[in-house]
Amino acid sequence: MSNKKIYLFIDDSRVSRMKIRQVVQQNHPEWELHEAAGGKEAHALTLTIKPDLISIDINMPEMSGLEAIAGLRQNCPSAQIVLLSGNIQDDMRAQAAQLAVGFVEKPITAAAMAQVMAYME
Repeated sequence: MSNKKIYLFIDDSRVSRMKIRQVVQQNHPEWELHEAAGGKEAHALTLTIKPDLISIDINMPEMSGLEAIAGLRQNCPSAQIVLLSGNIQDDMRAQAAQLAVGFVEKPITAAAMAQVMAYME
């Protein structure tokens, strides 16, 4: 099995995307990284790339992370999906569990990203 993975991270915050990219590149320089600022952009991307790992914020304009998951699953049925969010209410964790996706709490730190990347290790 190759160590090269394709990782798509979706967050409306440019700063968050920059932090994610930085941490992942430091830990897995062999991974192919793609980013999207929202669910619609992510859906379009997954028509041409098939990520192994997808992390997505919950609270975004146009389409929430929870709303985007169905389309992402349809386009990438084998991808591991992780909600990466500051919205840590119990009902959000319960929805993540119902959708059978991981949940990692923001802020984006090396420790939080280690939890996200562990879904692929």
